[in-house]
Amino acid sequence: MLIRDTGVKLRWLPVAESQESKWLDPTHEVEPAAANRLGNYKLKSDDWNQVKLTATENGAILSVNGVNACRVATASEQKFGVFHEKQRVCEIRNIVLSGRWPQTVPANLLQLK
Repeated sequence: MLIRDTGVKLRWLPVAESQESKWLDPTHEVEPAAANRLGNYKLKSDDWNQVKLTATENGAILSVNGVNACRVATASEQKFGVFHEKQRVCEIRNIVLSGRWPQTVPANLLQLK
């Protein structure tokens, strides 16, 4: 997701052999048809912004600086990651992951598929 003053957009990360990637806009940005705008947030200029991503049964809710910004439906396999392009500066601090985690690490966790 791209968080801007003008709102939240989805950003697809292209996959070379993916049929879906071939039809993406060159910026890889899409207006999320499945996103429901919830509130009007304000980004802090020259300061840290707080972002919270909360998984729900069928998607996620994105909050920016304490305001629920949007609800997005996700695919059945939910994954979280942080990405930025080489030509941009991005700093992240104080990441907290919480939830119902398994008590043990699966033996096949690092096996290639």
